[in-house]
Amino acid sequence: MSHMIELTDEQFQTLARAAESAGATPDALLARLIASLRNPLKEPRAYQTTDWLRHLDLSDEDLCEIAREAEIDADADA
Repeated sequence: MSHMIELTDEQFQTLARAAESAGATPDALLARLIASLRNPLKEPRAYQTTDWLRHLDLSDEDLCEIAREAEIDADADA
């Protein structure tokens, strides 16, 4: 899901200048700002793949098999 916000020309110019001075795009600067505002205890980021799979009740055996398959796929792509 995505959302749009409206900024005045002045607000956008301020954002663009700040982004440029930070060596970033306005989108990237806003993403960094939002990430810094996030409370990791109340708003956790997406699970790491292994954590997510454990959350779905996959066993360690299942996780090892998935890792083996991923390694085989990576070797085939190399």
